[in-house]
Amino acid sequence: MPPSIEKDALSFSDDLQHLDPYSRASSPDASYDNTHHTPRLRKSDSLSTRRVLGFVPAIFVVLVTLGLATLIVGWLLAFQHGPAQGGIGLGPAFRNGSFVLYEGERKSHTDNRGGSHLRVLTWSSWGSHIISDTSSVLMTLVGYRVASQWLRHSESNVLQTPTPLQYGLLVRLMGSSSPIALGRAIGYAAAPKRRPRLPRLFSEALFFAVTVWILAKAVWGVDTWLHYVSRAVPYALQVPATNAVPLLAVGFNDTLCNSWSQDEHGSQYVAQGFPCLAEYEGWALFNTEMMPKGFDALVNQSSTFQFVTLADAQDTAIVVPRQSSDYTFQASTFGVRAACTSLNNLCANDGGGVTTNCSQAGYPGLPYRVGVQQDNAEDQSISSSVFGIVEGTLGGTQMGATDLPTKGRTQNPATLGIQLRWDSRLQSAENNVFVPDDAESAVDTTPKPKVTLYAGCQVTFLNATVWHDGGSDTWAIVNSTASSSDLTSILWLPVLYQFITERLASNVENDARTQTRDNVMAALNQNVGRLTLAAASGYFQPTEATDVHLSMNDAILSIYPVAPVLCLILLLLVYAGLAVVIFMSSWFTMDETIVVPGEMSSSGEHEERSMVALTQTWLVDPMPLVALAFPGGGREGFGAICGQV
Repeated sequence: MPPSIEKDALSFSDDLQHLDPYSRASSPDASYDNTHHTPRLRKSDSLSTRRVLGFVPAIFVVLVTLGLATLIVGWLLAFQHGPAQGGIGLGPAFRNGSFVLYEGERKSHTDNRGGSHLRVLTWSSWGSHIISDTSSVLMTLVGYRVASQWLRHSESNVLQTPTPLQYGLLVRLMGSSSPIALGRAIGYAAAPKRRPRLPRLFSEALFFAVTVWILAKAVWGVDTWLHYVSRAVPYALQVPATNAVPLLAVGFNDTLCNSWSQDEHGSQYVAQGFPCLAEYEGWALFNTEMMPKGFDALVNQSSTFQFVTLADAQDTAIVVPRQSSDYTFQASTFGVRAACTSLNNLCANDGGGVTTNCSQAGYPGLPYRVGVQQDNAEDQSISSSVFGIVEGTLGGTQMGATDLPTKGRTQNPATLGIQLRWDSRLQSAENNVFVPDDAESAVDTTPKPKVTLYAGCQVTFLNATVWHDGGSDTWAIVNSTASSSDLTSILWLPVLYQFITERLASNVENDARTQTRDNVMAALNQNVGRLTLAAASGYFQPTEATDVHLSMNDAILSIYPVAPVLCLILLLLVYAGLAVVIFMSSWFTMDETIVVPGEMSSSGEHEERSMVALTQTWLVDPMPLVALAFPGGGREGFGAICGQV
């Protein structure tokens, strides 16, 4: 191949008179008429000008890739589901590790929960195909750059122009960029001892071809990765609740105490310093609805409230509305947290395993016996009781709040002393069925057949703000503060009147008989908190919650992990940037014009064509070479090929 493409282009007119089938005689054996004057191609006499080459393919690649990246990012941001993702925007998605989208698919006949088409996966597949299909378009842009360099060096520096073999590799490389073409070109370039020096334009063409191929395969790999890790999951969608929203918060019924303190009966006890509904003879004697409400709540049969223990909030018990499972909301309520300590191993005993006095443990009133000397180890009259302790005095031994010097008033946290006794029905010492040994046990197993537990508890009453997730029907405390001493004095009154004692003894009996001390105290904490709050449920009333949303169990969310999505977007941007770089490298390339006489043009009129564009065609398309190699062929010969080129 001659070193100068310019000379090849100009000598094309000489070949044309021999290659044009229509200039031959009709007979195959006819000789050429060399005397016939044939028009020749020539360079324009005008100065070289700057032209924008490859603009259309560059714009096509940039618009397609940037448009697809914009579509994916826009979709991910427009359809984010904040409650499941942890907020709206890129920051919450990054912290969550995934884009969580509700793409709004309706229910189908076969799936009542609806579905998700995972549209981002569709566009990811589009991206993979588009990058693969436009790689040839991108190589046409590289062709303009290489053509410009070839023309620039064709006369000034022959060493910078390719050899015939290198030209052949270039045509194959620029035309297809297939793995085979890349392999042949790389293999040739990697053997410097067996080839002439590589011109710069060959090295650059090879570099761009390899880069484009790697980007195309990287997009395919990321697309596969995104398909593998993306998923659709069922979710209880939250929509604003507008119609017939129940009262989901819990408030204190001030009207109850105001009415009691102002009537003729209650006012006298207010004057004596008793808390709301506490009387000399008992509690809520004239408010008969209080006891049934409390008893229903103790056995979880309240139609209004339920009582939930939160393990992740130090076993705090909270009171919540019963009709709340379908709603997501934030609400005010009340809570109780108990911290109990086993006293059996801290109190004095008779040396035979019977607790006799807990003064040294800070509870001088325990054990409590009715009408019997306190340190009588053989006494069988100890019964289950829960006492409120104020200033070292037990409240609840006989008349509840009246037993205390403060008439039932206490600080927060309040102090409880607990003694629980069960009958083991085992008279023989050999029949010991308790799992823990004496060092780990929370109970006394003598005198037989009694089993006795002693504990002291610090009980904190709380005003709390809670959050309920209707999708999972779970609760969490948003914030809490200690209740006032006045409210504490009211809410612990049912405990002083032994309202929770029998239920407490029943609930912890099995743990007390079979578990170690720590496990027994954990069970006691949970039950004291929940039962104390339940017994006082008559003081509560439902109120309005805030930010109430209804949970819809038919939503399907799309989960797109952030990592593959970002990789896909970055690769698309890099691909678009590569197209811009290649295009800018040939931006306003200095170009000259080849004049095509009317006799040689397909239109029959005088034409001017870009030398860079013509050279680029010879680089990316083998058809001009075919035209020169096969001058015959009738209608499918040179003329037809030239029309395509």
